[in-house]
Amino acid sequence: MACGVTLVALLLAMPALSAASTVRFHVLPHPKCVGDDIRSTTLIAGSYAVVPASHAQPFTVDVSVTSPGGTHVHLKEGVGEGQFGFTADESGEYSLCFWLHGHDVGRHDDGRHQLDVTWRTGQAASHVQQAATKERVESFEWEVKRLEGLVEAASNEMLFFQEREQELRGMSQATQTRVGWLSAFSLLTCTLLAALQFWHLKTFFERKKVL
Repeated sequence: MACGVTLVALLLAMPALSAASTVRFHVLPHPKCVGDDIRSTTLIAGSYAVVPASHAQPFTVDVSVTSPGGTHVHLKEGVGEGQFGFTADESGEYSLCFWLHGHDVGRHDDGRHQLDVTWRTGQAASHVQQAATKERVESFEWEVKRLEGLVEAASNEMLFFQEREQELRGMSQATQTRVGWLSAFSLLTCTLLAALQFWHLKTFFERKKVL
């Protein structure tokens, strides 16, 4: 896609490329591109956000950042806002292009769809990257703490089940012991009753002189 506007020309008030620059653009159904001539190893960071209008329906945009070789270093479709950051691998013009998302083209209202674009290079981009890195680290720390909490909860639950298992095992062993004693008592009772019955029958037959 050809770049219709050069970012440096649009930002005449910008004293140096290391400064942060925010520009508001009208968004059209077809791509509108801005570009900047960047030297290799330069850090680039930026953000964009649609500008809500009081009398216009909400809309989304497609955004791409392309290297001088035509490679997409950033590509988002159907978004209302976003960020990008990268280090230039080659020298040349890096292009930022944006246009109305597909399903929003049919209700395009010229002049009401606007997009704020912030473009940072050099030290300003470094600050953004550092802030983003800090935010990611904090998010990672929060995720680690959340996982630690889940692990601790799972460990406590496992300990609870182990304790319950030990209690049930103890109850089972006690029950088995009681059943064993009951079985032995029943066997002894049956043996005594059988002996008593045998003695009674023997006495009875002796009295009758059968034996």
